[in-house]
Amino acid sequence: MLLKFLIVLQILVAVSSSAPIGSERYTRQALTFGKQGSEAIAKSPTIHIFNNGGIENEKGDENEETSLAYNMAYNRAADECFKCLVLSGVRRIKCYNPTKGSTMRGPFNVHNPDVEVVDVSSFPSTSTSPPFCLESDSDIAVVFGSHSPSIESLVRSQSGSYLHVGLKGSKSCLTTSVDCVTTDGDGVKVKDVHVENVEGGVFRGDNHGLGLGDKVAFLDDSDDDGGVAGEKFEVVKVLSRDSFEVSPAPPPNGLKVRRVKDSVRRKDDGSVEDVWKRVLGGSGGVGVVEGDVMGGMGETKNIVRDVVMGGGEDAASSARDEDLEAMTGMYMGAVAGGEVLKIITGVFTTIERVMAVDFNPPPRGNKKSTIKTTSCAPKDVKKVFVVGAGAIGCEVLKSISLLSSPPSVIVTDLDKIERSNLSRQMLFGDADIGGFKSEVAARKVRESTGLEVEALTKNIITDVGPEVWASVDVVMSCLDNREARLHCARMCAKHGKVMIDMGTLGAKGNTFVSLPGETERWDSSEDGGDDEGVPVCTVKQFPNEPEHCVMWGKEVFEEVFVRGGKKVEEAVEEKVEEEVEGGGEERKRIGELYKKYGLGGREEDLEVAFAFAMELYEQYIVNPTANLLEQYPEDHKDEDGFDFWGGKRRRPKVVGWGGEEGLGWCKGAVKCWGEVWGRVWEEGWEEKLENMYKGAGWGGVGLVGKISPLLPTKIPNKLTFEKDDPTNGHMEFIHCASKTRSVSYGIKALSPLETRKVAGNIIPAMITTTSVVGTLGVMELAKVSLGLRALNAFVNLAVNTYCYARPTNCERRESRWIEGGFTEWDAVDIRAPKKGEIKVGGVIKKLKKLVGDDVEIGSISVGDVVVYVGFLNGEDEEIMKTPFWEYVTDAYMETIEEEREEGRGEGGGIEDVPDFYADDTMDVTVVCEGEEGEIDELPVVRVERRRKSKEE
Repeated sequence: MLLKFLIVLQILVAVSSSAPIGSERYTRQALTFGKQGSEAIAKSPTIHIFNNGGIENEKGDENEETSLAYNMAYNRAADECFKCLVLSGVRRIKCYNPTKGSTMRGPFNVHNPDVEVVDVSSFPSTSTSPPFCLESDSDIAVVFGSHSPSIESLVRSQSGSYLHVGLKGSKSCLTTSVDCVTTDGDGVKVKDVHVENVEGGVFRGDNHGLGLGDKVAFLDDSDDDGGVAGEKFEVVKVLSRDSFEVSPAPPPNGLKVRRVKDSVRRKDDGSVEDVWKRVLGGSGGVGVVEGDVMGGMGETKNIVRDVVMGGGEDAASSARDEDLEAMTGMYMGAVAGGEVLKIITGVFTTIERVMAVDFNPPPRGNKKSTIKTTSCAPKDVKKVFVVGAGAIGCEVLKSISLLSSPPSVIVTDLDKIERSNLSRQMLFGDADIGGFKSEVAARKVRESTGLEVEALTKNIITDVGPEVWASVDVVMSCLDNREARLHCARMCAKHGKVMIDMGTLGAKGNTFVSLPGETERWDSSEDGGDDEGVPVCTVKQFPNEPEHCVMWGKEVFEEVFVRGGKKVEEAVEEKVEEEVEGGGEERKRIGELYKKYGLGGREEDLEVAFAFAMELYEQYIVNPTANLLEQYPEDHKDEDGFDFWGGKRRRPKVVGWGGEEGLGWCKGAVKCWGEVWGRVWEEGWEEKLENMYKGAGWGGVGLVGKISPLLPTKIPNKLTFEKDDPTNGHMEFIHCASKTRSVSYGIKALSPLETRKVAGNIIPAMITTTSVVGTLGVMELAKVSLGLRALNAFVNLAVNTYCYARPTNCERRESRWIEGGFTEWDAVDIRAPKKGEIKVGGVIKKLKKLVGDDVEIGSISVGDVVVYVGFLNGEDEEIMKTPFWEYVTDAYMETIEEEREEGRGEGGGIEDVPDFYADDTMDVTVVCEGEEGEIDELPVVRVERRRKSKEE
């Protein structure tokens, strides 16, 4: 089963704040490529992009394929590669684009102020000597179309890299002639494991995750990049999940172990033409990334032959086929852009020689092309609903607008544009920051291509009504959270719509196609994530990872400034009521009482805020640590007689007042305090605060006593955590809190960017992955229109994993009471009466008519909540007479409130069950029980609330 969404947060190498890569624009990309990789992008060599599709090749012969589709596919491929590199922030790009009146910026005029772009309106010919000029010894050339031996020769002679992309219908191949170093195969930072030396070279560390032959380095707690004298050790035995043996010599005791990878330099094994000869000759001695679902060297051979040698069927015999070829070109253009970034950064594994792919492969056992064969009836796609206008949504809108006969589009997104979006979301620029994504994206696409698109700024779960779902033919899910995806899947099932879901995480991406009545639904099964959560006691008392410290810092922020704001408000109101009732009736005293029990105030605000920050420091940093050390002394033993402190349980130390961490804590706390009480940070406060901090010492806590006469006459604001505003103090406070916590427990602190990633649940992202996934999604949309076979995809550009598979057919379940069984797409419709709403008894009666009077309706559930149990509620006449909608709502909300009171759920409000109240029908699960005790479910039962009029 392919992963349907990728929301598990990876712990990746982060980057410093150096411009431009470390700037806000490139934040999420930096989390993928790391510090060194990001710096390499900013200082990259010149990238030369050649669009040589459908024009004269170096032999002077005109290519046979000169159709509009052929040229358009290469234009799209070159444009896509250019776009990915521009948005990534490479230093300089030189474009050789001979198509008249065309640039690689495309209809959307892609640009980035950090990137220098030079346009050359001609392609180098053999009469030029040399055909073009390299600007450094490591320049990179990417050629789309006819292969250029002279360019390859010149590039390779100066240690550069050459990539060639060929296209033919739904087939494409990328061939590389690269001399590069791969320093990290997958770019994922493996967590350090704390180990202890047992004896000799044997070490013990909880769940070390190492394998035989792995290279490791041993580090102390203050070392992040190097090992013991830079020495690497090889794992020669894996004794258990908790122990291993290394060679040649044992390092010191009590260190961290980290898996490392040796740099790998690509072996020079000939030119691009040499590679093709070996592939066509059936040689297995060349590295091949197989993108075709059929697999095998034979299929690669066929693809390379058709693409390079001009075999196979015509590239594009209709406008419809043009779409498939153009999407194939855009896909391979994005992959090529990703390879260029790998070469520049040395991060991830570059493709070894050849990547071959066919997005419309023949069925197994049939070697004939299926370019004209459909596996199902073509669907007339007139309108598409794009849910989400972020990185993937922008790619989808762009690609839809470039189809030969694009459908109209509705797009919705609640989010507004931030600077960090600009390195991945091609439709947005600096001038668009602060605007709604859906509105800006719709306007840009409309103005650039004339696409008919309607923009909504509605919550997909609570605000998009049934009329929208009913009006579209295909739903393109471009979301980043599970709840919204589940809702999309349910609405597509309810309204019988095709759903194409897309998701990315760093270098990973996936697409998933759901065809009503044919393939499994997106929500038919749920893949487990890797994140098992962190125990509360670990975060609160025994952290052992930097991420635990960040979680703790954020929890302090939430407790004090989010939940705490409400608590202060309630406490103030309570004290006011007590004193007014007990001591007087004068309402004018209320203001004085707010001053007494609140926070904030007048010109002395900074002094009050400083006292407040110091009190917090003592409350959350000093006292808990001192109490913990008193409770568990250094020689304390656990219940089994072993040392309490040791292994993953670190013994903390009290971090006193006066250090850098305390000052940072104060600054962040004062800024947050100011936001709570509506007090703006004033010029000169930072210097005053530093002076107060230097002179305070622990006696400064006595300032708390001065708070009383300085307090305001208003209720505090309740903060909402905002990670992207550098002025509000939220991240400053959390970072300094987690840093102080790290010092206390001897854990290496995360950088501000890493802290922000963990606290804000920032998902690493890169434009090449987004481009690949968005293109794959729209390719599936085009195939739905053509009636071609659908493909699900899972890709990992870091390790060159490109997996494509037919969607799984939906399972038909047998049923005792439904003749012929049913699938997950089927539903039992219960209509409402002509007047009024259907009662609970009416629903039971209609269900009995379906399954038989001798069958009991055992239970009815909404989501995970059982709202009706036959043996408890079936004889209750009052319940039977209650409108079904009212009864289910009340029963559901009663359960939710009980869970909230017991601490098992959030509870409260209709927003807890939006899926089931989104329109005038409600989906419920019904379990039936036969006379002999046999139990079985019915298909989804869809209950109509009221009968619609003819006008509706």
